[in-house]
Amino acid sequence: MEQFKKGEREEQRRKAENEENAQNEENAQNEENAQNEENAQNEENAQNEENAQNEESEQNED
Repeated sequence: MEQFKKGEREEQRRKAENEENAQNEENAQNEENAQNEENAQNEENAQNEENAQNEESEQNED
């Protein structure tokens, strides 16, 4: 009986550890995705701003 309880506790511990690992992986992936999205948005904004300034400069030259 004691051996059964010990095995059951070990199984519950492994299950909890696996769930925690899966959650940590998901969190890390979500953070990476959010960072990538933010970086892409920042790059796009910087490019748009540069393009707008270039257009303005070209119009001022005319």
